[in-house]
Amino acid sequence: MPSSTPIIIASHEFRPRRGGIATYVAETALALASTGSAPVEIWHGGPEADLTGTNGEPIALRRIRNQGSLNWPCLWRTGRFLRRHRTKVADSILCLPEPGPIFTYLYVGPLRLPWPRQLVLILHGSEILRLASLPHRRLGFKRILERADIIGVVSEYTRGLLETFFPGHSDRVVVVRGALPSGFRHPPTRSRSAKDSELRVLTVARLHPRKGLHHTLAALARLPKELRQRVVYQAVGPATRPAYAKKLDRLAQAGDVRFEIHGDVRDHRSFYADADIFAMTSERSHTSVEGFGLVYLEAGACGLPVVAHDTGGVGEAVRHEKTGLLVTPGDVPGLTSAFERLLKDAALRRNLGDAGQARAKEHSWQENVAKLFPADLG
Repeated sequence: MPSSTPIIIASHEFRPRRGGIATYVAETALALASTGSAPVEIWHGGPEADLTGTNGEPIALRRIRNQGSLNWPCLWRTGRFLRRHRTKVADSILCLPEPGPIFTYLYVGPLRLPWPRQLVLILHGSEILRLASLPHRRLGFKRILERADIIGVVSEYTRGLLETFFPGHSDRVVVVRGALPSGFRHPPTRSRSAKDSELRVLTVARLHPRKGLHHTLAALARLPKELRQRVVYQAVGPATRPAYAKKLDRLAQAGDVRFEIHGDVRDHRSFYADADIFAMTSERSHTSVEGFGLVYLEAGACGLPVVAHDTGGVGEAVRHEKTGLLVTPGDVPGLTSAFERLLKDAALRRNLGDAGQARAKEHSWQENVAKLFPADLG
C-alpha cells in the first residue's frame, strides 16, 4: 500500500445510517486506517457523522450534504463536490464502495468529474442489475470498469453477475466478503428462564418486502398448531414501509402467529441472546438482490442457526446443513419444514449455531483491504 497517496472513500451510505453497505464502508475505512500506511478520508452523503479508528487513527470525514439516495439531485451534489475537489481526487486512490458514487460517475462528462490516479470499485450485486437495465447505464459503467484498477465483489454470486452482464474484467476482480463489525460484541447471557417453553424466531432487518418477512410468517402459519402456539416471531428493524408493516400484522393474525415488531432498536444483543432461530428469507425483487448478507454472520456469531432463502449470495454467508438451512424461494412447504426441524430439535439448533460461530470468524476486513489496496497500487 502506498505511503503517501491518499485514499478517498466516497459513499452515500454511511453513519448514522445502518445497514450492510454502511457497515461495509465504515469497516473498510477502519481497516485501512489501522494499517497506518496511507491517509484515509471518507466523503459521505447524509447527516453529520464521526468515525474513530480502533487505535485512534485519524479518519477525516467530509460531508457531501445530500440525502444519500440515487436520485438525480443527490448524484448532482456528489458530482459537484468531487468537481470542487478535483485536484485532490486527481492525486488520490478513489474508492467507490457502493451504488451512489458509481452512478454519479456514469455522468463523468456532463458533470465534468475528475478521474483519480487509481480507481477501486466495490460491487454488491443489485447495482450490476440496475446498471445493466438501461443502455446509457451500460455504456457509462463499461467506461468506469475500463478505468478501474481493482474491482471488489462481495461474493462469487456478484462476480457471476459482473461476468454475465459486463464480461472481460476478471483479471482485476477480487472477492471481498463481509466480516463481523470491529465493534461487534457477543450478546449477554440468555435472560429467559430454562422453564420458558417459548421458541423465538428473530429477524433483524428493515421491514421491506425484499427482506421476505411475509414468507417467514406464511411458513410459520403452516406449522402444527401445538408447535405454532409455542412460537414467537420477533422483527427488529425500521419500518421503512408502514403499509408493509400493517400487512405483516394482518398475515400474523390470519395465520395465528404471535408476531412482535420492535422497531429500530440500536442494540440487538438482547434479542440475539434470547432467540432460538434467526430467519431472513430475502427474495430477489426486480433489480434488488441480496449480494451476501452481513446480518447472517452476526446471527451465526451469536450462536443462532439460520433459516434463509437460497437466493443471491446468501449461500456464501449461510452454509446449508452446516450453519443453517437454505430453502428455494417460493417453496413454502419446504420453508415450513426447515422451521419445524429446528424448532423440534434443540441439538440441531445448537450444532448449527456452533458452526455459525466458527463461520463468522473466517473473514476479516484486514484481508479485504489487502486485496483492494495491494502494495503495488498507487
